[in-house]
Amino acid sequence: MAEALVIRGRLARRVREEAEKYGLSVDEYLVELLSQGLDPKDRAQEYVEAAEDLLKEAREG
Repeated sequence: MAEALVIRGRLARRVREEAEKYGLSVDEYLVELLSQGLDPKDRAQEYVEAAEDLLKEAREG
């Protein structure tokens, strides 16, 4: 189940700008940022789950 997180103002602009700088969506950038300290197996699992959530959202939308 996907959850929503609301980030407003200056911080939201910074996240969007950083994601664009690396050629990533905001979701991809946040997964990358938050999974940096994980071991490779757990990191891969985070990417898989994020991709599944995005695909499900695209199919429903």
